Amino acid sequence: MLDERYQVKNATEEKEPPVLANVQKALATGYYMHVAVRGKGGNYVRLKEVDKHPLRLHPACVLKNAAPKWIMYGELMRSRDLVVRTVTEVSPKMLLQIAPEYFDPESFSDEVIKEALMTALAEIDEEMSSS
Repeated sequence: MLDERYQVKNATEEKEPPVLANVQKALATGYYMHVAVRGKGGNYVRLKEVDKHPLRLHPACVLKNAAPKWIMYGELMRSRDLVVRTVTEVSPKMLLQIAPEYFDPESFSDEVIKEALMTALAEIDEEMSSS
């Protein structure tokens, strides 16, 4: 078990950012529906949920102090609050590349989310036209 943790740690070190990005993309292909965005008060809100109950990062989460804007989570626990574990930071651009139909900007009513997705979509279009 320790050997596996050591390998994952080495695969995500700063000196190899493409590896981390590839791991995040692989996770996003399966967990793209488990995305939340940071809202008011530092809590997160799931993107495509009607209830919009706030989510908190698990107290042991290493991203707690970093407070990324967009996260993808592997586990949602219900205690006194809704808490997410196994969290990684994601970008709107990555999400649009993985699941463009699901993250269609027109399907969101929240203007902040819609704007972030539109900006990411413009970046993708620009990259495609320049290559």
